Amino acid sequence: MATMRSHLKELHTNAADYHTRLAKAHNEMGKCFSKLANSDGDNKESFGQLAEQHKAMSAAHADAAEQSIQCCKSLDKAASDSEDRLEPTHVSLVYKSDNVNLRAVPRGGAPQNPGAPNVPLAFQDLIKVEDDGE
Repeated sequence: MATMRSHLKELHTNAADYHTRLAKAHNEMGKCFSKLANSDGDNKESFGQLAEQHKAMSAAHADAAEQSIQCCKSLDKAASDSEDRLEPTHVSLVYKSDNVNLRAVPRGGAPQNPGAPNVPLAFQDLIKVEDDGE
């Protein structure tokens, strides 16, 4: 079974390959239009502009390929770093502590509430809160 990390690595590897091929293609087209701009003809200016646009697109695709390669490297680094891994915790809910109507309801066999006071059995009647018979 493939992991999300392997899917992302494959995606970024394919993206880097794609952008590298496009950068080379735009670079070659830029060279062709540069040759046409330097030749005799009526459209020198247009060919020069096209050459500049293709060179700019080549640079943009080269940058995108480099970013994809960096993403692959960071995925490899995250795989090797144990501190970057998600670890399960026992927290199942986050709540506002200022809610006065919220209280823990003890269940049989459940672990003791960490917010409950740790008072010996002999002194529990001293801290007991009594209801006024609601």
